[in-house]
Amino acid sequence: MGHGAGGIRASVAQLPRPRTVGETPGPGFMVGIHRPDVGRVAGGAASTAPPAVTPLPAVRVPTAADPLRVLVVGDSLGLSFGQSLATRLDATGVVRTAVDAREGTGLARPDAFDWPAQLRADITRARPEVIVVCLGGNDDQDVQVDGRYLAFGSPGWQETYRSRVTRVVDEARAAGAHLLWSGLPVMRSSAKTFRLDILMTITQQALAGREGTLWVDNLATLADRSGRYQVALPDASGQLVLVREPDGIHDTRAGADRLADHAVATMTGGWHLSLGVTGRPAPGPPAPAATSSPGAAAAPGSTAPPRVAGH
Repeated sequence: MGHGAGGIRASVAQLPRPRTVGETPGPGFMVGIHRPDVGRVAGGAASTAPPAVTPLPAVRVPTAADPLRVLVVGDSLGLSFGQSLATRLDATGVVRTAVDAREGTGLARPDAFDWPAQLRADITRARPEVIVVCLGGNDDQDVQVDGRYLAFGSPGWQETYRSRVTRVVDEARAAGAHLLWSGLPVMRSSAKTFRLDILMTITQQALAGREGTLWVDNLATLADRSGRYQVALPDASGQLVLVREPDGIHDTRAGADRLADHAVATMTGGWHLSLGVTGRPAPGPPAPAATSSPGAAAAPGSTAPPRVAGH
C-alpha cells in the first residue's frame, strides 16, 4: 500500500534534518539546500543591524465573550485541512476561525496569485491573532524573477522561495499575529514527496528563530510507522478509514482531521494555549478532495475562485 523508505535520505544528506521517504530519485536530480550568507545583503555588502521590533505578546487566554481570532490560509490541501481545523477550534467555544483557501495557488507564481497581498486583505478583514498557513503543494516548479526562469531546486530558486516564505511571515508579524505553518504529508509519488520536502525544508529554515512562529512536521502524520504513504489508517477504534483521495495528493476529511489534530496539539503546546476540551466530530464518510475539477488536483499556477468560510 505504500512506498518504502530508503535511498532519498542519502540523496539529501546536506539537509539539516532529512525527512523524506520513498525510493531514490532519478539520476541527475541531486539538490543540496543552499544557505544564505548571514549578515549579507545583495551585492555582498554587510547588512546593518535590523531595527528594533516590539516583542510579540503571548497568545492571550480566550473566552466565550472574547474568542481568539484565527485565520487559516492555503491552497486546495489547505481547504480540507482548514475546514477540519476550524471545526475543532470553533467547537471549543472560545475560538472564531476564518478560512481562505485558493485552489491551484502557492508562492511560486505571484503573477497568477499574490498570497502576501491576499494575506494583507484577509488580515484587514479578520483581524487574526493567530494565522495558520498550509501552502506548498503547487510550488515544486520553476520560478520567474526579472524575466528569467530559475530552475526548481537551484540556489537562486531556493533564495527566491525562502524570501517569499519570509514575506508571509513578515505580514503576520506586522499584524501582531502568531503564525503556525502546517507542513505537507507524504505523497503517493516518492518523486513528488522528494520535491515537496525540499521546499518544506526551506520553509522550515525561513521560520527558524522567528518570534511567535511554529512549524508542524506532517511527513509522518498520514503515513504508517515506517513512514510509507497509506491510503487508509486505523481510527481511534482500530477501524481502517480512508485518509487520502485517489489522486495520491489530497486528503479525505478523515485525513484532514488528523492534520488538524496535529496542528491543535502543536499550537496548544507550543504557545501554552488553553482551549479547554476540543470538540471532536463523530467519524463520517470521507469528504471529496478540494480540487479545481472533479477527481483531479488543481494545476500549478491555475487559480480557482476562493472558498472562504468564516465563523
